[in-house]
Amino acid sequence: MEGKASDATERRYEAAVKRAAALSYKYAPASDLLPEAEISQLIERLKVIGGEQGAQASINAALLGRLDKPPVTLQKAFDVIRDEVHATYLQAKDEEG
Repeated sequence: MEGKASDATERRYEAAVKRAAALSYKYAPASDLLPEAEISQLIERLKVIGGEQGAQASINAALLGRLDKPPVTLQKAFDVIRDEVHATYLQAKDEEG
């Protein structure tokens, strides 16, 4: 059950990052955005949100940093090791002869 929730959280986060990029902004979580951004940058983001029609929740999440980056799960780490690291290791072994 945790894997499905984690996958959904990751998909929402990735969608927010892509949505921000599509609107010519770099995604930043609110905790990073607020202390670092100038007031004029925040106002620009709010103007974009106010001017967009439809999909309002995804735009808010993307431009106001409402989603934190999901944590890496043990399953994800295992998948990367299995699919990328181990595959590279096996390929190197094959090339050695």
